[in-house]
Amino acid sequence: MTDNEVKESRVVLRAVQEHLNYTHLSLGAVSEKVGLVDVLYHPDNPMPDLNYITPRRNTAWIPTQDIEKGLTRLGELNRKKRIYYVEGLYLPVFAKSLRELGLRVEREISIMTYTIDPNETLPRISILDEKRFELVHNPQESAVWWYVWRNAHYDVVTHGIEPIYIGKALRDIALGNQSDIILYLDQLPIGVARVTFHAETAHISALAVMRQFRDHETLKLLQHKAIAIAAQKNKRFVFTSGEIEADRRVCREAGFVDSGSIICYAENGDYQREDTHADSMGQSAFLY
Repeated sequence: MTDNEVKESRVVLRAVQEHLNYTHLSLGAVSEKVGLVDVLYHPDNPMPDLNYITPRRNTAWIPTQDIEKGLTRLGELNRKKRIYYVEGLYLPVFAKSLRELGLRVEREISIMTYTIDPNETLPRISILDEKRFELVHNPQESAVWWYVWRNAHYDVVTHGIEPIYIGKALRDIALGNQSDIILYLDQLPIGVARVTFHAETAHISALAVMRQFRDHETLKLLQHKAIAIAAQKNKRFVFTSGEIEADRRVCREAGFVDSGSIICYAENGDYQREDTHADSMGQSAFLY
């Protein structure tokens, strides 16, 4: 990788980090500065994605004592000690320092990114006659979206670290903070996607497809529609995550590239005070 490619990769990863931090704060998390780390916590919701420490913006190295102070603060807030960071922004020795503090990898999320070039043609969306896209604008359409997302007959493809909240979708759509997409086959909803927006970035934070229609073409249809919507909103980057290699392969076929990982390190053992709720599809969902 050339120096310019490394520089561009870091720009993309910082944008991803800022998007997720912004989203978590918009969901009610509070941020406290402790040395060179930010302590994010939700006063009422113990969900892991809303309670963690993370390196401060534009920091290349974090002193161990600042990490310890941040983790101590989480403990004082009755939260499990946990740190999220974007792997590509820090040297491998950073992970070594976390292990020396007794933390272990709790979760690793691969980040796939698509750079929108205004001078290049976007991916062509080849919809068949019997298929069509609809965007959610009202409670009835939102109910269809949630039916697909939470129904056991649909496979969740995208598991991000941006919580999916019930009850605030229409507000965020009205504010221009997100778009909810439904893919129909005649009158049957066969897939949904959610795209959230911040600054120059768009995040495909949710994607689910009916099992019998889960193939590369259907997944790429939804991803390309998300990219088209992001381009309409003048976003520069679209990012998503791939939990398994098969899903990451589809992302690559859709034009996404592997850009790094978000790593979560946490203290060992069960944490009795933490009560994380997740819906039947494996993605956190809360009334809000």
